[in-house]
Amino acid sequence: MAGQYELINTLGADKQSPKIRVRVLHTWIDKRKYGDSREFIFADEQGDRVQATIKLSLCSRYEGKLVKNKSYLISDFSLINKYYNIMYKHCIGEYRINFGYNTKIREITFPNIPSDVFNFVPYPNIGDVSEDNKFLIDIIGSLISIGVLKTFTKDGEVKENVTLDLEDLCGLKLRCVLWGTMAHAILRYVKENVDGPYIVALQFAKIQYSNIGEIEVSNTLCSSRLLINDDIPELQDFRSRGCTCYDDLRKVEDHVYPTFKDACFALGLLDDDKEYIAGINEANEWASSDYVRRLFVVLLVANNMSRPEHVWECCWKEFAEDIAYRLHNIVPIQVHMCQTIL
Repeated sequence: MAGQYELINTLGADKQSPKIRVRVLHTWIDKRKYGDSREFIFADEQGDRVQATIKLSLCSRYEGKLVKNKSYLISDFSLINKYYNIMYKHCIGEYRINFGYNTKIREITFPNIPSDVFNFVPYPNIGDVSEDNKFLIDIIGSLISIGVLKTFTKDGEVKENVTLDLEDLCGLKLRCVLWGTMAHAILRYVKENVDGPYIVALQFAKIQYSNIGEIEVSNTLCSSRLLINDDIPELQDFRSRGCTCYDDLRKVEDHVYPTFKDACFALGLLDDDKEYIAGINEANEWASSDYVRRLFVVLLVANNMSRPEHVWECCWKEFAEDIAYRLHNIVPIQVHMCQTIL
């Protein structure tokens, strides 16, 4: 209890005539089999979220009385089951707020309620979300690849989507499929803002599985939110802890390496080629220098070495052991030929 107001996490069927003090975070029209409705996401001062429903038949009664980013005191509402007459669950609580004819709304000034609330799910934990993937999640990541807009017809309706890959701060990747207006929005943003990085957040994303059984996420038809490099603390924090330019990708312990491969080598992400260097040294003990040089060429063609230039620096003397002998044999022949001509 917060004074005379209920906190969202204390709402329950046993509460009589509860009052809540909340901010409107998000709103959309939900298309349903048994009738459309106006949906809201509210948040309180503790950062908890709850979904609220106004039947379309009552929307005119509350027209203009619930505005995004404004705070309200709301009372005389009922609580309904989180899944009643809806496909997806947007919030953690067991109940949704249902507006009735006599529900009271009064706008208030209460800056302690955050203007955005995210519950980002770590990539490894996405598969642990239960309830048959009906629970919508928030995800965030850096855009590392994006495909082209695909258009196709299904059940006589034209549909469009684009596939992209996000990466978290641990280097884990997540496939994301955006549909409709969100597909156009992210493609337009990338086209108009050529220089990255692009920090992307998808709020109220649904979980699905690809044709090969891999977890991926996508937007819902109405309620999902797409944010790209928005000026909000969550995205700024992700950017500050991640890379902000290509030099950052080549930086390891404050040292900027000349190539991405060198940086990966310094991080221990690539093999150190010791086995190839040892193999060349071993072959040099029983084989000719010509054979050792050919062995190096075979390794180059096979593209097995992580840093061929490093192997060269370690083994060039073995490759050149017979050069002095070859030059000794070639020079007298050239001198003899010159004397003959003269």
